[in-house]
Amino acid sequence: MKTRYLFVALLSVFLLSSCRNEKKTLLVDLSAVENLALSVEWAVISDPYAAYRIKPQDETNIMAHGRRGDVLPVVGKSLTKNGIWYQFADGWLPSSALQIYSNKLKADSVAKSIK
Repeated sequence: MKTRYLFVALLSVFLLSSCRNEKKTLLVDLSAVENLALSVEWAVISDPYAAYRIKPQDETNIMAHGRRGDVLPVVGKSLTKNGIWYQFADGWLPSSALQIYSNKLKADSVAKSIK
């Protein structure tokens, strides 16, 4: 009989102690969500070397160079008589030098496989 009361007392203490109203802070890493955003297109340079142009034309001056596997957010697009050109922070590249993806995770995955 004493063991039964002891068991009930210990069980009561255990149940009451586990029902505390402690506030726990849950931290959520949103960097993965940023990589899945569909509002920005991402490009992977597929040519060994690509020349960023000042304007979306082959005849304009070169501003910088990119390499195969570089992953870049697309800033703008232009349709010219020679095809589609994409604008980036360093200048313009023709669509023939790029692969375009809807999110950064896809672009990063492809970039790793072509480097």
